[in-house]
Amino acid sequence: MFKDWKPDKMSPTPLYVQIRDFLRHQIASGQLPIGAKIPTQRQLARQFDVNRSTIITALDELIAEDLLESRGKSGTSVKNDHISRNAPPPPDWVSYIQAGNYQANKNIVRAINYYEHQENMLCLSRPEIAPELFQKDVMTLISESCLTDAEKLGYEHQNGTCSLRVELCKYLKKSGIRVVPDQLLIVSGALQAIYLIAVGLLHKGSTILTENPSWIYFVNIFQSAGMKLYGVPIDDQGIKLDVLEKTHIQTKASILYTIPNMHNPTGSVMTEGKKKELMALCRTRKLPIIEDDSYREIYFGSDAPRPLKAYDDNDLVLYIGTCSKVLFPGLRLGWIVGPKQVIDRLADIKTQVDTGASTLSQLAMSELLRTGLYETHLSSLRREMKIRRDFMLEILNKYFTDIARWDAPQGGIYIWLHITRPVSMTRLFYRCIERGVLVNPEAVYSTQPGDHIRLSYAGLSRKNIEKALKILADTIRENQ
Repeated sequence: MFKDWKPDKMSPTPLYVQIRDFLRHQIASGQLPIGAKIPTQRQLARQFDVNRSTIITALDELIAEDLLESRGKSGTSVKNDHISRNAPPPPDWVSYIQAGNYQANKNIVRAINYYEHQENMLCLSRPEIAPELFQKDVMTLISESCLTDAEKLGYEHQNGTCSLRVELCKYLKKSGIRVVPDQLLIVSGALQAIYLIAVGLLHKGSTILTENPSWIYFVNIFQSAGMKLYGVPIDDQGIKLDVLEKTHIQTKASILYTIPNMHNPTGSVMTEGKKKELMALCRTRKLPIIEDDSYREIYFGSDAPRPLKAYDDNDLVLYIGTCSKVLFPGLRLGWIVGPKQVIDRLADIKTQVDTGASTLSQLAMSELLRTGLYETHLSSLRREMKIRRDFMLEILNKYFTDIARWDAPQGGIYIWLHITRPVSMTRLFYRCIERGVLVNPEAVYSTQPGDHIRLSYAGLSRKNIEKALKILADTIRENQ
């Protein structure tokens, strides 16, 4: 009985409430008719993998609702089904959920998404800069200036506001990308850009090549669209081209998804030589590229690494950029650069999904670019991120030299920590949560469990960075 259902331990809804509501639905739908005997408390606890006290609480509430009755040693049974008599039975939402096309997140990803927002949790995982680094005064002034003319806040062109696309063309030219406004589509962040490409350009059954590990394994966009991800290993200079070529020959893959600059999660940067070789290989193999350039602007050298798109003279690359990683994450603003016919196709699909990214966000970003305040902010942010990176490296040297290895990233906000002691990463993940620290293990970025952790130095104060890393180091030593 109930073999296909279990409560979701990652859900913020208490377990007893989930079990109570599930049994209530079983009664209302007639699957547990009047007189049906409920399994014993021990059986239910074992079936649902919860404590017996959780079962008792759920059953007590149903008894109080007069749906169940306890008959002592004879057990508990359904007393009446007044829910179904007083109202039509509700739909079987469980079957609808199971029939949906979109895959659920992995349990560990759902746990990360839940605990990131818990008060007092020290998040070494969050992919965003600390709130104190936001340009609050500048953003307030820009927002107020936009609100002085209500006409500016109506629906915009399906490709995005003209002013933002014009300013982005000027800005992207500085990185070697020559584009006109009609080749730009404004989207609600990089995630939406990838979704539009998946559903708008690729067919069900397509094979997508990507680095392994890669951020794209964190989400199920391609898999939910009926496509297969095929990982290609990387080194400190980027994706291994010999393996990429062999894999493309074997799989006949449709497209390559890559993060060549400030790779997420490893932090590596593809060398200029390898970028040119990659472009040459993809031209020969006629393999289009999705370039995710979300973190390139956070670099620590004198010059930013060039994007792949800067080497593209064959319209091979669909380029994705965003300001969400360096400004307010809640702006939800990104862009796609590509051939006009591709942009027109993606824009048409986007109008079917939403009516456009936030006009206010677009006007604000346009003003930041026009006035030069965006680059001023980036310059300040790079200095602060380098300070934080150096501080995290200092703390790693203090607590981790005998249990881990790592490289100093050239930019971005992540350090890819290799745990050298034998330890269950799943157990480590949950033990850290119990101690108030959240980390992202390699398993969410790869097809294999792995022995790495992605650390972010962007979202915590230096005091909390040291506190969290000390807890992580102690937990590793205690669980090896």
